[in-house]
Amino acid sequence: MGISGNLIFCIFNKPDSGKKENSSEDAGKNNSLYISCTFSAIKNDKSLRSYFERKVMGGKNKMSVINTVRNKLIHRVYGILRDERKF
Repeated sequence: MGISGNLIFCIFNKPDSGKKENSSEDAGKNNSLYISCTFSAIKNDKSLRSYFERKVMGGKNKMSVINTVRNKLIHRVYGILRDERKF
């Protein structure tokens, strides 16, 4: 399973609570999943690691860059699901 497969597993492998509205507790759990997937992606994906290191060396705040990488991962997942590509 590639990095995008791991990301999809991380994001979508949470039990369904049966609730239709997200509570702040659910939002916190989702954010922690996104962050852990982001750290894993930075560690394992060469292009994201170089992007992260380049931005941090350029003076950006680490948390800001982590949020940017997280957004990139979410866009990658959306593109895979939208185009129905195999990962």
